[in-house]
Amino acid sequence: SIESNALALANPLFANVFDTGNDNQTHCESGYGLHQRATGHKDKEQYYVNLGHRNSTWLSRYQENERLCITPSRQYCTSLMMLLWVKTAHILFVIAWMAGVFYLPRILVHYVEGKNAGEDTRRLVIMAGKLLKFSSLMAVLAIIPGMILWLGYDISGDWLTVKLVLVILLIGYQFQCFRYLRQMVQDEIIHSSVFFRFFNESALIIVIPILIMVVVKPF
Repeated sequence: SIESNALALANPLFANVFDTGNDNQTHCESGYGLHQRATGHKDKEQYYVNLGHRNSTWLSRYQENERLCITPSRQYCTSLMMLLWVKTAHILFVIAWMAGVFYLPRILVHYVEGKNAGEDTRRLVIMAGKLLKFSSLMAVLAIIPGMILWLGYDISGDWLTVKLVLVILLIGYQFQCFRYLRQMVQDEIIHSSVFFRFFNESALIIVIPILIMVVVKPF
């Protein structure tokens, strides 16, 4: 059909995955809905333009209709489900990573306050070491499906560029936590508990924009 051929030309993800002429198959979601779920693109008008419907009559027709019914093949549905599972893994590991990002600096706060009070802080050093290992592992496991989404499914946009820059900053934040842990082990912490409280909250300056880029996609 015109729609399926245009989709194949517009995005390699859709190429060779549509069955045509089969009236017995149940129609799935609209073409735009599938495209939006797969790529995160939200501009419907641009979507139709990308399909090749540059003729104003075609464009008007699709703007007036809420659904563009096409019949995805099993291969495409499998590809879409794989994409959603990769996204699920990415989100899961990011959540686990953030647990370490936000709690490790809090341990530093308790460590400094405990040292100043003359308390035994050896258990805090052990906790911080284990938490950093866990957080670093989760960071790697979060980045892998993120790279798959970026390079394997052609998810792109200016919002993604900004997100990648922020993720690099977050990795730098993680590395700085590693440096502070080494200072803890060597009993050479030179900052105050107030400093580490601000350091703890500063992660939000990176995480909140990342969340906005992913959900709102303002660019």
